[in-house]
Amino acid sequence: MNLAHLDILVADDNTARVEFIRRVLKGAGIDPPIRVAGTLRAYREAVDARPPDFALVNLSLSDGNGADVPITPPEAAPFPVVFITGDGSNRLAMDMLERGALACLVASDGTLAALPRIMARAFRDWKLMQERRRTVEALRQSERRQKAILDTIPDPAWLKDTEGRFLAVNHAWTKIFGRTADEALGRTIADFLPGEHAPSSIQSDLDVVRDGTAAHYEESIVDPQGRLRWFETFKGPIIDDQGAVAGITGIAREITRRRQAEQALLENEDRYRRLFEEALGGGALADAETGIILDCNRAFLELTGYDKRELIGRPQSMLHPLEDGRPAVTRSFDRHRAGKGGELIVERLLTKSGLVKEVEIKATVVEIGGRPAAWTHSGLK
Repeated sequence: MNLAHLDILVADDNTARVEFIRRVLKGAGIDPPIRVAGTLRAYREAVDARPPDFALVNLSLSDGNGADVPITPPEAAPFPVVFITGDGSNRLAMDMLERGALACLVASDGTLAALPRIMARAFRDWKLMQERRRTVEALRQSERRQKAILDTIPDPAWLKDTEGRFLAVNHAWTKIFGRTADEALGRTIADFLPGEHAPSSIQSDLDVVRDGTAAHYEESIVDPQGRLRWFETFKGPIIDDQGAVAGITGIAREITRRRQAEQALLENEDRYRRLFEEALGGGALADAETGIILDCNRAFLELTGYDKRELIGRPQSMLHPLEDGRPAVTRSFDRHRAGKGGELIVERLLTKSGLVKEVEIKATVVEIGGRPAAWTHSGLK
């Protein structure tokens, strides 16, 4: 470590020792301008006027104890400080080191002769501490920015390492799981979910790390209140500078209400299907614009003599005697779709065997998949 261009401040009222320090540094090829402060007050004034690059402070000064010089952690100090004690014991030196001093020497010809080497090592250690402090601070700033970004996301979001351990979670995640961000760090999802819900989430993490590709799926969790909640989850790999997967990022959007609505719809459809199939009267559903048959129940099949596969996708006009060359829809069907919903119409029905039956038909126009459809209920007259 080159000390030749450093501004060195020596706080010592022992002129002989100061001169010895000059000769030792000069003999080592180090001949920088050395500022000397003979008192503690003068040292403080010199530091305030121009902070040095390096300071040597005697612990026994005429106007006070050098131990009164504030000791900050070396990594936070503006310059490295080495203390010198001339009482011939190691007790004070050890005490200063325990309080956080970078180095403390018991003054003797031997230790002072080694001062250039000691100062170089102290300066090198201080520089490394400074670099480590800047790295840590940069990391903390990065973590703060990362957290700020995560917390702006209204849905639960997180970062994990390749082992599935949480590196960061946002505020929305903590509200869902009832844990703080600090409680999540270093733990896996298995620590927060009952056994039957964790394996699929863990497996998706493994898949993302193995394949290096994003995943999109729906999953359920049980929250701390015991409620089943559904989420649409998106996970993706974090790629490092070498192109390797370094972690996992994820976000989950709650879809519990949608799943509940879908379940209710399925249950309603199941009830409708049972009522439809078990109805005593013949029921059929046809596209209101084209007359194409979309569905029918068992009673309707018994009434017409057809199999369902023979009717679905065929025009409803096939079930009625010819009308002017068999148009796409019959006149009665046209009346229903023209706004005569609920009107009871007597019509002739042509069965598969060719038998014509006189039936009463009542129809209602409904909407199926965004298109109008005619729901007809038929029975023998």
